[in-house]
Amino acid sequence: MEKDIYNINLLKKECQESDFQVPLYQKICKLGEESGEAQSAFLVYDEARNKSGSTTKEAEIKGKELLLIEEILDTILVAEDIIYKIQKENNISQEVIDNIKLKKYQKWYDKIQKLKG
Repeated sequence: MEKDIYNINLLKKECQESDFQVPLYQKICKLGEESGEAQSAFLVYDEARNKSGSTTKEAEIKGKELLLIEEILDTILVAEDIIYKIQKENNISQEVIDNIKLKKYQKWYDKIQKLKG
């Protein structure tokens, strides 16, 4: 399992570096596109009446759960690529990114704790 994670990280880095020349605005547009596809996949997953035909056909082949996960992962990968590009263009350390993530997780955790009462 550890080897697979290592290979994923190498592949991720290679993809991000190879795709670095793509302008930021195009990556942001791609994020919106992927988010829309995740929303469509959710409608199929949730068995909503308003769903696209192509997403429904894909769900029949892959299964609606895996289709939703795949579309959400596409969104995550594009978001990570955007962060990488901004980070590298502005010389932001990984430590700074990790601290921002930690703050976001802490905020989420605090919200959950507040809801629990």
